[in-house]
Amino acid sequence: MIEVLLLIEIINQDNKEVFDKHLKKEGFNSVPNEPYVYTGESSTTTFATKAYILQVVEKGLLKTNLGFDIGFGAEYDLLPLKYDLATVNNTVTGFDTVSIEQDETTTRYSVRFILGHKTDMGRPMIGMTQETLSIESDGDTSEETINYLVVGFDNRF
Repeated sequence: MIEVLLLIEIINQDNKEVFDKHLKKEGFNSVPNEPYVYTGESSTTTFATKAYILQVVEKGLLKTNLGFDIGFGAEYDLLPLKYDLATVNNTVTGFDTVSIEQDETTTRYSVRFILGHKTDMGRPMIGMTQETLSIESDGDTSEETINYLVVGFDNRF
C-alpha cells in the first residue's frame, strides 16, 4: 500500500470547490486548513499511481476552466564507445591490450501538463518521464528503467 500526499500550487483558482469535489470523488481527502493539500492511498505500482495522479489533477483542472497545455516528448540517444583497455598479463611482466566496444542507448518518454498562468519564473508544470538506459557490450545487454515525476516551471511558451 502506498500512502500519497499531494501538494498542489494553483494560482488564481476561482473554482476550488469544484476541484476539491473532483479529487474527493477520485479518492483524495483534503487536509484541513491546508489549501490544495490532499491525502490518499494506492494499492498499485508507483508508476501507475503517478499516472493516475496526473490524470486526476488534469481532469480537475479542466473542470475548473483553468487553461493549460500538454507537452509530449520522445528522445533516443545512442553513444557508441570504442576504446582500448590495458590489463596486466598472466606473468605480471607487462600489459595486454583488449579492445572494448560498447553501445549505450537512452530512450526517454515524457508527458507534461503546463498550466496557463504565467509567473515570474515561468508557467507551472507537472509531468512524468520514463527513461531506459541500455548498455550492450560483447553480446551482453543490461537495461535499467527509471520513472520520475517532474515538477517545476516552464519558460518555453
